[in-house]
Amino acid sequence: MQTILQSAGIQSELQPAVDHHPSELADGPTKVFVPESTLEAAQDAIEALTDPENVIGP
Repeated sequence: MQTILQSAGIQSELQPAVDHHPSELADGPTKVFVPESTLEAAQDAIEALTDPENVIGP
């Protein structure tokens, strides 16, 4: 997610969405924070770069 936003020139910060017990191995849910002024651009970038029709490869 951060890589997608970085490629669009948007700063972001990740934070855990819930308390995560240290013994759990799986990644927990994450919140993605972007400046309010870039929220719409961030949403557009994520949608555009995760659209299955835009994926390059087999």
